[in-house]
Formats: sequence, C-alpha cells, structure tokens
Amino acid sequence: MTRLPSAKHATALALGAALLVLLLPDLAHAQAIGGGAGSGVVTQIVQWFMQNIARGLVMIGIIAVAIMLFVMRFSAGVIASVVAGGLILANADSIAAFFGF
Repeated sequence: MTRLPSAKHATALALGAALLVLLLPDLAHAQAIGGGAGSGVVTQIVQWFMQNIARGLVMIGIIAVAIMLFVMRFSAGVIASVVAGGLILANADSIAAFFGF
C-alpha cells in the first residue's frame, strides 16, 4: 500500500515548484525560418511534400477504397479514416493557419 504525502510535505513541494518557476528565465518567442514570409526552407519542403507525396497518397487511398467497395466487404471505419486523412491533407494550410503558422 502506498502512503500519501503529508500536508507539510505537499506544501513544501508546491512552494519548491513555485520557486523554481519564478527562477526560470522567460522563454524566447519562436520565429519562423526565413522571416515567416512563406519563403523559408521549411515552407518549401512542406509545399513540395504536399504537392508530390501527399497528393499521391490521397489518390492511392481513394483508389484503394474504391477497389474495396467493388470486390469485398468493407469496414466503415476504414473508409472514414481514409476520408478523414484526405481531408486533413487537403486542408493542411487552413489547419496550420488556425494554429497561427
């Protein structure tokens, strides 16, 4: 059986954690590579991935679902996951903008 800490121990731990937070320096604000103008290296890599690889993966997923519908029984969960993945990949820019990127 585990023993719960006493009130004195919990108070000392909370005070120590608060002191540690106060002693830590302020965190730096992150900045986008390339100034955030949409021309940085990371942005170019993401755009290349979305245009070349991700689009092909979505098309393969759609074709796989179509084949499953024609030749075998299918699971609604599998189809829903393919559709959800396709929607996420198709709207990646909007999702990133929602988070402020």
